[in-house]
Amino acid sequence: GVAPSNADNRNELLPAIRTTQGDLGLRYALAPAIKLVATVFELRKPYFNFDATNRYAQLGDVENRGLELSLAGALTPRLNLVAGAVLSRPRATGEGVRLGRVGERPVGMSRRSVELNLDWRTPWLEGLSLDMSASHSGAVTATVDNRVALPARTLASLSGRYRFTLMRQPASLRVAVSNLFDTYGLELRGAGAYDVIAGRLASAYLSVDF
Repeated sequence: GVAPSNADNRNELLPAIRTTQGDLGLRYALAPAIKLVATVFELRKPYFNFDATNRYAQLGDVENRGLELSLAGALTPRLNLVAGAVLSRPRATGEGVRLGRVGERPVGMSRRSVELNLDWRTPWLEGLSLDMSASHSGAVTATVDNRVALPARTLASLSGRYRFTLMRQPASLRVAVSNLFDTYGLELRGAGAYDVIAGRLASAYLSVDF
C-alpha cells in the first residue's frame, strides 16, 4: 500500500507487514436446511494511521479478539435467510498508546456489526421474489486520539425481482429502495475525514439475455 493523498508523506510506499490470526469454529445444523457457524478469533497486525506530524506511519499494533456468527438456510420452502454478526474488542497497543498520543480504539473499527437478509418467493405469481436486508453497525472510532466517533446506525432496504420472458428471451426486472427510512449518517473516509451516506434511493433495472 501507499500513504493516502492527504498525508505529508503522500504516495509513499508502506513497508511490508506481517499479521497473525488464529480462529476456532463450530458448524451446527439447527435443522436439515439451516446451518449455524460460530467462530472465535484473535488477530494481530501493525496499526498504520496519521501521527502527530500528519505522516501516515505505524503507530503500534492492533489486537482484535471476538466472535463471528452466521446463520443461513431455508426457513420455509419459499423463505430463505442469511444472517451474520461480528462481536469484537479491537485494541491498539504500543508506545504511542502508553504515552497517551494514540487512543486505545483503532480508527475505523466497530465493536459490533450485524447483517440480515431475507428472500421470499411469492406463491401468487411465479417468478416474483421479495427481498429485505438490514444492517447495523456500532459506533466507529473516527480519530486517532479517540475524541470523535461516528454513532451506531441501522439501515434497511427492500427490493423485488420478477423473472419473466420478453420476446422469447429470459428477462428480469428488479425494483429496490435502499436506506428505506432515510437515515442520516456519515461514512468514515479516513481519520478525521467524512462523507454523507446516501439517503433513501429508489432504483429499477431491467435485464434481458439474448
